[in-house]
Amino acid sequence: MNVTLILLISTLEVLCLSLPLLALIHQGTPTIKVQDNRGLAIRTLEFYRTTTEDPPEIRLIQQKFSAIGNLLSQQDPRLTIPNFLSQTSLTGNIIHTKSQDSGNLFTLNDIEGRSFYQQDARHTQRNWLYESAESPFMGRLLAIDEQVANQPSQIRERFIYAPATPESQAYNLCVKSFVTMIPPAVNNNKVLPFKDIFKFINASYC
Repeated sequence: MNVTLILLISTLEVLCLSLPLLALIHQGTPTIKVQDNRGLAIRTLEFYRTTTEDPPEIRLIQQKFSAIGNLLSQQDPRLTIPNFLSQTSLTGNIIHTKSQDSGNLFTLNDIEGRSFYQQDARHTQRNWLYESAESPFMGRLLAIDEQVANQPSQIRERFIYAPATPESQAYNLCVKSFVTMIPPAVNNNKVLPFKDIFKFINASYC
């Protein structure tokens, strides 16, 4: 008998024997969610155990929300203090998050609500560049600039649009999008490209 077939049969036998045991382990271990009068999940109780002999252990996740319903903090079973903090602007956009896993993340939007500036825990800064107010198509994204800590700034993404003609306006105006690793050059103005060209380029090309 083929060795691969023997291994497959053995794996299936072990799996079949394990399924009843897994069912017993997970028996009586529900997940309970508690919502406030706004329908926001403020508590999540997860019952957990590793063997059938162990009593279920309760793992509690707590969340706090602002008066208008924005998430302020989250505390998972690992810590006795919140592992995630969030701060929002008056319009409800998240401007600062602090996580035990990923650190601080600052995000700012412009007056139009578009992404404008971002800085992560490694002090990597990103800027979104748009067309000026004098442009007839004000608001289109032109490029995304990134600056790693103690390094010069570089363009990580650049967008090229078709000319302002009725024919081009009838389709999707963004015809090319360059990124650092794989820049696709789309050779048409339609929503769905019929031909993609991928090239590796240096970051300085953008």
